[in-house]
Amino acid sequence: MTTFAPTTACPPVDNAKDGNTVGPSSINGVEIDPLVGWAMTYFVNFSGHPAASVPAGLSNGLPIGMPIVGRRNADVDVLAASAAFERLRPWQENYRICRERSLRV
Repeated sequence: MTTFAPTTACPPVDNAKDGNTVGPSSINGVEIDPLVGWAMTYFVNFSGHPAASVPAGLSNGLPIGMPIVGRRNADVDVLAASAAFERLRPWQENYRICRERSLRV
C-alpha cells in the first residue's frame, strides 16, 4: 500500500536568504515548532520507508509537493505511483518559476 499525504501543514514558506528558513509558529490557532512543526515529511525520514515528493500544484506562485510513501523496500511502488500521478497531472509547464528562478541568494 502506498500512502499519499501533504508535504507541509501550511502554504509554502519563502526560503530565508541566510539559509535559516522557519515556518509559522502556529497553524489554525495551535502553536507549533516553527523549525519542524509544519513539515510533514520528517516522520518518514526516521522510519526507513521509501518516499518521493511529486509536484502537486502552486500556492501563491510557490510550488507544492505531495509525498508518496510506500512500505519498506517498496521503492518500485513509490516510483510507479509517482510516474502515474505525473502522467495524470503533467507539471512541467506549470512550474516555469522553478526554471526561471535564480539559484543565487
